[in-house]
Amino acid sequence: MDIDLDVNTHTSKFDLSLILEDREEGLLGRFEYSTDLLDDGTIVRMVGHWQTLLEAIIQDPAQHISDLPILMENEQQQLLGEWNATQTAYPAEKCVHWLFEDQVQRRPEAIALVFENQTMTYRELNIRANQLAHRLQRLGVGTEMCVGLCMDRSLEMVAGLLGILKAGGAYVPLDPSYPRERLAFMLQDTQAVVLLTQPALLDILPTQGLEVICLDTSWTAIDQESVENPVSETRADNLAYVMYTSGSTGRPKGVEILHFNINRLLFGVDYAHLDETRTFLHMAPISFDASTFEVWGSLLHGARCILHPERIPTPKSIGMLIRKHYVTTLWLTASLFNAIIDDAPEELPGIDQLLTGGEALSVGHIRRALRLLPGTELVNGYGPTESTTFTCCYSIPDRLSENLRCIPIGRPIGNTQVYILDKHLKPVPIGILENYILEVRVLLVATTIALNLPGKNLSPIPSVISRMLAFIRQETWYAILQTARLNFWGVSTNK
Repeated sequence: MDIDLDVNTHTSKFDLSLILEDREEGLLGRFEYSTDLLDDGTIVRMVGHWQTLLEAIIQDPAQHISDLPILMENEQQQLLGEWNATQTAYPAEKCVHWLFEDQVQRRPEAIALVFENQTMTYRELNIRANQLAHRLQRLGVGTEMCVGLCMDRSLEMVAGLLGILKAGGAYVPLDPSYPRERLAFMLQDTQAVVLLTQPALLDILPTQGLEVICLDTSWTAIDQESVENPVSETRADNLAYVMYTSGSTGRPKGVEILHFNINRLLFGVDYAHLDETRTFLHMAPISFDASTFEVWGSLLHGARCILHPERIPTPKSIGMLIRKHYVTTLWLTASLFNAIIDDAPEELPGIDQLLTGGEALSVGHIRRALRLLPGTELVNGYGPTESTTFTCCYSIPDRLSENLRCIPIGRPIGNTQVYILDKHLKPVPIGILENYILEVRVLLVATTIALNLPGKNLSPIPSVISRMLAFIRQETWYAILQTARLNFWGVSTNK
């Protein structure tokens, strides 16, 4: 069968047509399409997909339709190989608290935390966390044992996170605004043995059967513990925290994140500049995975972390802290970003790196931000909780094309593979168009959950993906651009 792509009819009756003629030498096909909607490259790929499909049918007509291939060999190599070749060096064998201790050795007197008028150096934070870790170990906390943490942002809260990890345990962040029944379920579901909190929150917490430590009133006793780094059997492939998703269609679902998952997020990546010169503003709830980037992104690189004192940030309070502490790196949810750009863009002075996401970004707000914040690098950060904060990132260019309809979510970050699959777990072709994308329900799978273990190589479409779908639990619509970037079009949960 021959396909003719070179005939120019000047006008197209339909967006896309295929005209077939039955001749003695075989079928002659001609595509007619609107050049306002489609380009030559898309049609060439479409022809290749059709020819691949027809050849497979001829070879084995008894195959089930869902088993027939559609991708051309070179396209499959691009999707599964070239565009997923993201391996970079990162500390896959180290625990999170070991990396923090490296910074303590390197910069002991550098400021690690700032909360209102209080500061804490790396050495001081390490001592506090060590003392708490020794206390937790004496209470029986060990490798992968869960410890609940329900606290407002404070120096003690961060010491609590670090102390739990140093003891060998995994922290379970509990939002004080959650209903008591939800908090009880999370503590029971994780089989937590200890709860770290503060006196003001005791009335809302289910504490029966738990060893409760109020950190802001218990340090006198904890100060009697050793200041030395504790010893535990925890390794990089052990649990670091359990974070619960919204559970909007049923019970909350706990996501288990390992130490090396956090390291994968923060090392060997190029979506942001992370080092000791950075100043982060931590204002995400500790139960929201953006806090992983804010807290550990600073502390594992020797940077400063400014803790927002109010539970719900406002544009004014954010701007005040940015100016006072010369914040360089900031994460904003898309909704908060839009609100600030609409009403108070002057509150974002001097930010070097502004990451935003959590939902599809507004092109109009991004255009306005590019005009108003010329010295700021804007990054679209995308990823479900299951993949540890970010799966894909896109550094937004200074100029956007006039016909841009959505902000891409970019490419996989370092040591992460992304596959866009249909409902039969087959790779979706390059160039799926926006008006056809709703015909294909696809899943984004980040292999960092189950595959990216130390010493293992990332492999194309591994069989473990079928098990990983149980973690993702959502169907998401994407389009793959010719540049290997991803466009995000929407989500429908099906938990």
